[in-house]
Amino acid sequence: MTWNDIKIKHYAQIMDLNEDSFEDQLRSIGILKDLSLDEIRKVPSHKIAEWSEEIKQLGLSDIPSKLVKKWEGYKISHKLKDITAGQMIDYDMLREQGSELKNLHKFMAVLTNPKDEGEFEERSNYFWENMPIGVAYGVHVFFCKVHNQYEENIKDSLKAKERVTHSRSIGGGLQLSMYFQTVTQSLKKRWYK
Repeated sequence: MTWNDIKIKHYAQIMDLNEDSFEDQLRSIGILKDLSLDEIRKVPSHKIAEWSEEIKQLGLSDIPSKLVKKWEGYKISHKLKDITAGQMIDYDMLREQGSELKNLHKFMAVLTNPKDEGEFEERSNYFWENMPIGVAYGVHVFFCKVHNQYEENIKDSLKAKERVTHSRSIGGGLQLSMYFQTVTQSLKKRWYK
């Protein structure tokens, strides 16, 4: 077993289990081997021990963080210049919906340009079933960092714009005030002569 064998769905389902429970340890093996709990209970104990060692060697907490640009014909956006405003909005909405791990397949659907014009749900379901966790996790971690930097840049830009607008309004206000004073003085001179 390699990290490429562990898909997004496998990892998300395993993370929902209690590692301390022997039954959940069996369930995690069943998840990775696509076996139900009833089926896994019928597997000889030496085979369970073999599979457990395989998983232990893999180290489920050490997800590889591969940064891939393409996966199975899908181009994965890594640069903000390649991402549309709609993708950014969808990404933010998903982050607000809760568990990022349970939405990882949807994040990948948002960040990919499909090889065909398949619907979002269809694409995200395909990623849930087929995308290795290492691919999705690496891309997501990278994009989170890029996204956070993007948010900071926007905040800095808005603050700078606010300062400029504020100083312009003060300057504009002063100019306007001086204009009215000049007009008023001019009118007074004409009317009171």
